[in-house]
Amino acid sequence: MSGSASFYDTLTPMREPGQVFDARHYVSVPEDWFLAVSDIQGSTAAVATGQHSDVNFAAAAMIASLNNLCGGVIPYQFGGDGAVALVPPEHAAKARTSLAQIRRFALQEFKLNLRVGLAPVSEIVKRNAEVRVGRYEPAPSSAYAVFLGNGVELMESSVKGRGDQSLAALAMIGDADDNNEPPDLTGLSCRWTPLRSARGKMLALVMRCKDHGTLHAELTRLAGVPALNAASMENLQAKWPPKGLLREAKARKKERPLALIFVGIALYTLLSVICFKFKLRLGQFSAEQYRE
Repeated sequence: MSGSASFYDTLTPMREPGQVFDARHYVSVPEDWFLAVSDIQGSTAAVATGQHSDVNFAAAAMIASLNNLCGGVIPYQFGGDGAVALVPPEHAAKARTSLAQIRRFALQEFKLNLRVGLAPVSEIVKRNAEVRVGRYEPAPSSAYAVFLGNGVELMESSVKGRGDQSLAALAMIGDADDNNEPPDLTGLSCRWTPLRSARGKMLALVMRCKDHGTLHAELTRLAGVPALNAASMENLQAKWPPKGLLREAKARKKERPLALIFVGIALYTLLSVICFKFKLRLGQFSAEQYRE
């Protein structure tokens, strides 16, 4: 990456959750970058019929595919039934193909209708919307993008057919963008056991207010915890076989036999679970360091 394409790597990472609500930690995205979004149509109904994990996996597939295309960690945010990502300008043309591949993958493997879109940030700015991004890094080498401004919301609503129609037309990924090849989903997996609540209930809040920082601080005070975090060393467990084994095999198979890929991943995950259970180190891989 060169020029503006390296801007995300130079951002000072936010280490504490409270910093996420401080606008001083965000920068405007260069206007020559592209904003990609995805959303699974009818995700609520799909979850109600037991496809919760399929919805999550299909949404995360966009991130994996674009990451592999761009050859590094791009700014992204996972939303459960969709995702947001920033694409450097030199990869924009191929990103359209990648998004079309992911849409086909979600439909063929999970019968999910994945809406996708890609548009230049400059076009979003022209519509009096703002796209700002920060780098949240709760642990070394684990960075996540967080977005500020109304630009992402405008893009998402447009792709869903409820926002700016001209932006929706510009962002549309057509059938002609699909080259009918399998997407590159290398690295996409979901092998951890679903988290369990440490104190009885696990609550997810989606809130909008004028001062999110103050709200976050008050919620942590009421909960009696330093940060609102569902994961801990105690409830982060790996068991075999992982529930997502077949989904991962479907993502990795490309043109190869599904059964062969399934067996290979099964053996690999078995070795991984043994490493986690006995806190083993294999070469440069440390199970405990990875868990932390």
